[in-house]
Amino acid sequence: MCASAIARSARVDILRGLPAPTSCRLCVSEDLHGVRLQDFLERQWPSVDRKQLRALVRDGAVEVNASTAGGHARLCAGDSVFVDLPSHGLREHGAATSRPASLHVLAESAWCIVVDKPAGIPSVPDRAGKDLGVYGMLAELRPEE
Repeated sequence: MCASAIARSARVDILRGLPAPTSCRLCVSEDLHGVRLQDFLERQWPSVDRKQLRALVRDGAVEVNASTAGGHARLCAGDSVFVDLPSHGLREHGAATSRPASLHVLAESAWCIVVDKPAGIPSVPDRAGKDLGVYGMLAELRPEE
């Protein structure tokens, strides 16, 4: 079954926190012919964490035309993409992590600063620029430097 309305409603239900379906079947439209599987999934769920989508592909929870495929596989118009969704649904960007107000400085000298890095906070900024990580938090902590 290849209906974009069903796919849209499944995406909306997952993100609203309603009881999530256990699977979702999507159809590749003509305008997405040649797109990578990973990019296709990111377009279907733009607010979902990319790491989680990559993990679904890596763990074999995504099939293209009844065969498991890697994230770099190119899709053709009419391909059927089956996604076995996690029981807890899909997590939106930043839904699970809360950013601490500031870093706890353990030691500081003229050349070095030692901080207590909270778990789950990246050390460096992400590529999308959505999370500045500890590096960005240090810039906020010492704006004059």
